[in-house]
Amino acid sequence: MNNFSAPAQQVGELQSQINLLAAEGGQTIGAAMASVVQAQSALLNILSGMDQVTGNQPGARVRLQLILKGMGENVTSLGELAESISASPDGNNRQPGQESTPLYASGAEPLISFTEEYSVQVSEIDGQHSRIMDYINQVHTLVKENRGLAEISKVMEGLAGYTISHFATEEEYFERFNYPDAESHKATHSKLLDRVTGIIGQLKQGDDVDLIEVVHFLKAWLLVHIKQVDKRYSGFMNDNGVY
Repeated sequence: MNNFSAPAQQVGELQSQINLLAAEGGQTIGAAMASVVQAQSALLNILSGMDQVTGNQPGARVRLQLILKGMGENVTSLGELAESISASPDGNNRQPGQESTPLYASGAEPLISFTEEYSVQVSEIDGQHSRIMDYINQVHTLVKENRGLAEISKVMEGLAGYTISHFATEEEYFERFNYPDAESHKATHSKLLDRVTGIIGQLKQGDDVDLIEVVHFLKAWLLVHIKQVDKRYSGFMNDNGVY
C-alpha cells in the first residue's frame, strides 16, 4: 500500500487547494480545473498498479477499492465545484442547496438518458449510472462542437475517475455478499478501464482518434453492460437487503 501513499496524499492536497481557489472566485477557474485534472491523473496511476500490489489477496483488494472509492468521490466533488464556479455568472461558487445542472448542459440534446429500463433496482448504483451518462453526454457535446482534444481529454479523465469510484462501489458489494459472478464481472471492469485509459493516452499525445467511434463505444458499452451484466445482480442485491 505504500506505493499509493504519494498519489493519495496528492489528492488530499489538491482538494484543499481547489477549495481555496473556489473561495477566491472565477478568476482562478483555470487553476482549479488544472488541480482537478491532476487529481484524476493520480487516481489513474493508482488504478494501474492495483493488481501488482494486491495480487490475489481479496481483502487487500477490497481495502484498496474502498480507498479508491473515497478518492474518486473527492475528485468528483472537486470537478463539480470547479464547474459551479465556471457556470456562475458572477464567478462565485454555487451555494449548497442550489440546483446543479447536468454535466452536458450546453443546449444540446443528451445522447443518452437514464430511464427505468436501465435501473438495476439499487438506488445508489442507478444514481452512479446516471452520472456516467452525464459524462458521456458531455463528451458527445464536445465532439459535436469540434472542441479541442485537450478539453475532451479532461472530460474523459473525469469519466475515468468517476467510473473507478463506481466500480469500487459494485465490487465492494460483491465482496461483502460473496457475489457468485464477481470475478467475471470485475474482468469486464478492467477491460473497460484499459480501453478508456488507452483513449485518454492517445488524446494526450495528440494521436489521430476517431472521436465519433469513441462516443458510440462509450454509449454502447454502458447500455449493454447495464442491461446484460449489471442487471444480473439486481435480485442478488435485493435479497441481501440492498435497494
